[in-house]
Amino acid sequence: MIEDIGARKSAELAIGAEKQLLERLINSSLDGIFAFDRDGFITVWNPGMERIFGIGAKETLGRPALKACPFFKELGEDANLAAALKGEKTLSRDKSYTIPGTNRLRYFEGFYGPILDTRDGAAIGGLAIIRDVTERVLAEEAKRISETAIRNCSKMPTTWFTPTT
Repeated sequence: MIEDIGARKSAELAIGAEKQLLERLINSSLDGIFAFDRDGFITVWNPGMERIFGIGAKETLGRPALKACPFFKELGEDANLAAALKGEKTLSRDKSYTIPGTNRLRYFEGFYGPILDTRDGAAIGGLAIIRDVTERVLAEEAKRISETAIRNCSKMPTTWFTPTT
């Protein structure tokens, strides 16, 4: 009896330590990470998500993803969430959004995938990794504008004026 309790306690401690490590890893990521169950309710929302979208864990945890973040549906991200629950992996690139309350335009890309049951491989939820790509998108746009300006300049006549005698 004493051995059974000791083994159980050791197992509980090991599970607790593993859970703490996993939470620290998720919370240390610069990328936003959120997880949702098979009913679409958010179960994990890391500080990266709060930084990117300006919405805290208190406003999202335990709520349906599309209610907590209605802009996901507006941007078509609901299809990616549904695909993850079907066991598919998807990628969403260069989606623009406005941070609620600030009206700051930002861009993100999202990687979506299923969380699988280890017993039968069925999707029991989904995971999203969201990366803020605003700086890259703006740099690419500035490069396009610059290249267009250079091309337009090269089409100009080489003589700006005709000398008179």
